[in-house]
Amino acid sequence: MSHDPVEEAFFERTVIAVKLTVVIIMSASSMPSLGTIVQLHAEEFFNFRGLDKEDAQEPVWLSVQAFILHVCCRQLRAAKQLINKASKHLEFAGLYSWRAAGGKFMVEIQGGEHLEFPVSCRDRSLFEAERRWLCEVVNHRLQRNWGRMAGFLRELRAGPEAEPFLRTSEADGPSSAGAVVDHAALAATLCRLSCCEAAPPPVTMARASVMAAAAMLFAPLCFVAPGPFQVAPVMRQARSSGSGRQQAPAMSAALCLTAAMGAAFLKKDMGKAMQASKTTRRYTTQTIVPSLQWLKTGLRGNDLQPGELKAYGIAGCDVCVGKTQDGKLFAVGDKAPPTGTSLSVGAEVQGSKILDGQFGNVFDCFTGQPEGDWCPSPPGIGKFVAWFIGRKEALPTFEIREAFLSGDIEVMVDTNAKAAYESWYWKGLLDDSQGLAELDQERPSDTSQQDVCFGSGLAFGVSPALAAQPGVAVVGCLPAELRATQVCGVSTSAADMLTNIASSIVVRMLFIVFITTAIMICFKGWVGPPIRALSSWALLEWTGRLREKEELIRSMATREQQARINAEARLLEAIVDNDIEALAAVLHGDVPAKDLLRLRVKPTYNDPADDTAFYHSVASFGLSFALGENAAQLAMRNDCEDVGTCLQAAADSDGREILESRLAAEAELLAAIRSDNADQAG
Repeated sequence: MSHDPVEEAFFERTVIAVKLTVVIIMSASSMPSLGTIVQLHAEEFFNFRGLDKEDAQEPVWLSVQAFILHVCCRQLRAAKQLINKASKHLEFAGLYSWRAAGGKFMVEIQGGEHLEFPVSCRDRSLFEAERRWLCEVVNHRLQRNWGRMAGFLRELRAGPEAEPFLRTSEADGPSSAGAVVDHAALAATLCRLSCCEAAPPPVTMARASVMAAAAMLFAPLCFVAPGPFQVAPVMRQARSSGSGRQQAPAMSAALCLTAAMGAAFLKKDMGKAMQASKTTRRYTTQTIVPSLQWLKTGLRGNDLQPGELKAYGIAGCDVCVGKTQDGKLFAVGDKAPPTGTSLSVGAEVQGSKILDGQFGNVFDCFTGQPEGDWCPSPPGIGKFVAWFIGRKEALPTFEIREAFLSGDIEVMVDTNAKAAYESWYWKGLLDDSQGLAELDQERPSDTSQQDVCFGSGLAFGVSPALAAQPGVAVVGCLPAELRATQVCGVSTSAADMLTNIASSIVVRMLFIVFITTAIMICFKGWVGPPIRALSSWALLEWTGRLREKEELIRSMATREQQARINAEARLLEAIVDNDIEALAAVLHGDVPAKDLLRLRVKPTYNDPADDTAFYHSVASFGLSFALGENAAQLAMRNDCEDVGTCLQAAADSDGREILESRLAAEAELLAAIRSDNADQAG
């Protein structure tokens, strides 16, 4: 469900959107109309189910929509608390609109995991051979969405202060604030989407302490001391599986009875807790966070002599521990680049440097940086290896220390390094594993980080790193990893296309030159002209196929779509480059006003301590090409400085006047927020 941000002053209901849709574009000559929409359930993975049954002649677009939530709060303080809670788990949270007269403060919460691009064109699939790769990319984003929503739900349940802004109080009476989010409905919805079970109630410390104290107090009363008329304790024979064993004499049967009663008393809570917490170990695709720990190597300081090197495997990491000639400890990675040979075999310590015995590379013991020539030996072979590798590589270094009293040598290593290094391999093998694991990851409060959610088209390139980056939406375009290398070997952006053509031409030309030279050597010179003609024809044919594939991808968009796509690309470039003149030219272009650009450049403002960041609404450049009333609404809804820059370049005089008056009102609102004065804010 969507709302027009220009016409509505506030939302009357809560919208939760987290779904995956596949849209079939039915018309290729006019504005596309929605055909069959395949929507997955909350926890269903994307696996191309149902796509083969659709009309193969029509394009199919894949859309993974992020989490969207709008909450109407009665109080300014309640909205601030909600934003602080949501900012810990979701990318964007801010005050979207307000109407102090009715006590309405609309909070917008959004996730950034969004993808939208075509998956088929006419009678063929763009990902026929890369379905597994595409499913992995889509499902990873779905999993991250579910995990962050689960964390947000737990944050809401954590404190009682969430109730005032999650449910309308009956004592407040009727109000014009409209429908407010029902906590139970939100909890049920998000709990169904979450991929983890609720934590079991732990056994209370008070109950455990009472039973332990009871066992200690009643133990002396139940102990039976041996008297003169009593028989000494007897060692009993216990037979089990045909073998006899002796058990130590029990001090008291009553003591055992007391312990048994205590265990039975605790079993009630413990049994429920164990039953609720019993889960199957499941495969997870969450980002593996480094875990640095000081671990012992098994050496002492006097076990190493100056200039000596020893290699150890510590937490899955190959570490080479040694001493310089002046007796200083150091620890580096044991695998020396470029071929990964062990430094403990053949390497030498020269002063504070390590000399690799295979290729003669010299590394600094403490920084790991290479020094001098790269691969100077063996003659010829070393230079070939250096040319083939193309760059110098450094040794990984580790912090090392010697314990004060024991003298043990300890190294700080990442205990998750091996799992992170091998995650790509296991991720490929275990994609079909059932179930989900806990995927919630709290976002750090970093106001300097910029998350960009942009709307662009097939003509605008997206780097593979950006496409795979968590928290970044890729809308209306084909990610470069899919577009260039996985789909048809051609990039739709001019720069990427030229790069691919150049790299591929060099490889093919070298191969053609090699074959031509071999043939000319064998048959002398009489076959040279035919070979040259054949090479030229092959080059032109290959370049023509690249152009055909590019035109095929571009033709998937209608004329109106292509105009909007090109305008969005120019607008994005103008905003990124801070080019006001180019921005104004795009805004006064020939794109219809109804095709609003949903371009979003959203700064991260998740610092709860900064009250000014609380006000900054989701910095949504919902830039329209109609600048009259829309310009004024744009100034009302977005960050004053960014929108002010756009309006000064593009808006009319009425828009500037409205902007100036709105900026004055915003300054008063900021002052009220800093002082937590709700009356002044109204």
